[in-house]
Amino acid sequence: MAFSNVRIVLVYSLALTTQITCASPHTFSIDYQNDCFLKDGEPFRYISGSIHYSRIPQIYWKDRLLKMYMAGLNTIQTYIPWNFHEPAPNHYNFSGDRDLEHFLHLAQEVGLLVILRPGPYICAEWDMGGLPAWLLNKKDIVLRSSDADYIAAVYKWMGKLLPMIKPFLYQNGGPIITVQVGMCLQPLLLRDMLSLMGLWLILSSTLAGLTTGGDTILLCPLQLWQSLSMKSWQWEPTLICK
Repeated sequence: MAFSNVRIVLVYSLALTTQITCASPHTFSIDYQNDCFLKDGEPFRYISGSIHYSRIPQIYWKDRLLKMYMAGLNTIQTYIPWNFHEPAPNHYNFSGDRDLEHFLHLAQEVGLLVILRPGPYICAEWDMGGLPAWLLNKKDIVLRSSDADYIAAVYKWMGKLLPMIKPFLYQNGGPIITVQVGMCLQPLLLRDMLSLMGLWLILSSTLAGLTTGGDTILLCPLQLWQSLSMKSWQWEPTLICK
């Protein structure tokens, strides 16, 4: 496969083991020696399917989640479209069909774990990949890069979103075992490498502050792929917040 087609998917595993004593015993980690995930200390394999809450009326959420559970899934993955929740600058909407917290509650109620994919760019065949059109009001903005205006907007959005999802992390008693940040980057394009750096800056200053304590570690993506016996050119930097 040509290197130009290599995709970078930036994945941050939020709900992994903690080095301090917590009220909740929940842990989710990677056992590199035995090539498996560990859920509460036991080998675990997730069987996941996608569901886009933003494309389904809230009244049908539980029905769809139950059907996924009955089909044999133990985990769901879902995107969070930024422009679905912030249609105008500083005007946030998390009510009704946009009630993300209610959706996460329902998933846990049904018995499903969650892989959350909040972007900021999600692709997902969604308008602008989830990026708000109002970003383009700044004439010279460069989306998905280290552009100062873009990074500032992403930082503000994540500052709103991440505290909302903190209670739903698995280590906090919620259903979220992993959060993926970023989508479809080309590693040999300077623009996308700068975007990756920008996402890292946001992560290190915002997301890491949501952990229960301990260190924040950026793992080599090849270690993850090789340890799980997976052969792919996909590059997945994984941040484990301990």
